[in-house]
Amino acid sequence: MRVRSISAAVIAVVAVAAASSVSSQGERPASPRAAPAVSPVTDALSALSKDRRNAPVRGRAGYTWRVGPGRTPLAAIWVAGEFDAGVATHDDQWENGADVFLEVTATGGSPVDVAHQTLTRDSRSFVVRLPAGGGVGPGEYDVRFTAKASGGSLGSTETLHVMVPKVAAGEEPLVGQPMVFRRGPFTGLAWVPAGDLRFRRQEHVKVETAVVGAAASATIRLLDRTGSALPLPVASSEHDEGGCRIVSGEVTLAPLSAGDYLLETTVTSGATTCRALAAFRIVP
Repeated sequence: MRVRSISAAVIAVVAVAAASSVSSQGERPASPRAAPAVSPVTDALSALSKDRRNAPVRGRAGYTWRVGPGRTPLAAIWVAGEFDAGVATHDDQWENGADVFLEVTATGGSPVDVAHQTLTRDSRSFVVRLPAGGGVGPGEYDVRFTAKASGGSLGSTETLHVMVPKVAAGEEPLVGQPMVFRRGPFTGLAWVPAGDLRFRRQEHVKVETAVVGAAASATIRLLDRTGSALPLPVASSEHDEGGCRIVSGEVTLAPLSAGDYLLETTVTSGATTCRALAAFRIVP
């Protein structure tokens, strides 16, 4: 059985350089050691270590799939942002919300698309797919995520990295990186995108994963930080979005203690199994 794993963590490319000179004794330079393989669970959990705790706006990015002309699969970059309204109680400049500017570039700085989003106390988060209505090819992409207080000139910028995989012609199913959503006391009955992966026990968490191509089944499980399945049930559902299959699963967090967890989406088609992992953290 062929297994492909996709994590929601940002992918880091590590270059290992070999020694370039020979010692005075004529010894050969040591062979470069390959970077140790990172497990999908560890890779997914690494997204939690990148959280900027004091940032008024937090952003995440990944890739997803669309169905293009002739049902050709197209990759797109998704970007989620979330405003921490609590910051406004400590810093008056954020009282009126935030403006977020997005700039996506490919390797070498080639422009892909730009976007602007406004966040307020009442509309605290967003998710956009770029380029709007189009697609991107395989490769590495940078998302320049700049957040400024509404009406202000100063802000902060971070760069989110996304790697879109190369797929063979006819390869299926294609599974995107999961988007994370929250529902809780401040959202009412609505699900809102989570740019911040920290959750409270009174909230609910949901993942949505885009699937293109034939897939016999899709299941979602809750895992602990070691990758072991937990018995808490996951309410799963599916819907169609522009010809693309969206697989979702939601969990009520009240029974869980503070800690790190993952939602694992598994999609099978014949002898091929694809796993997509999304990490989140429950805080006191």
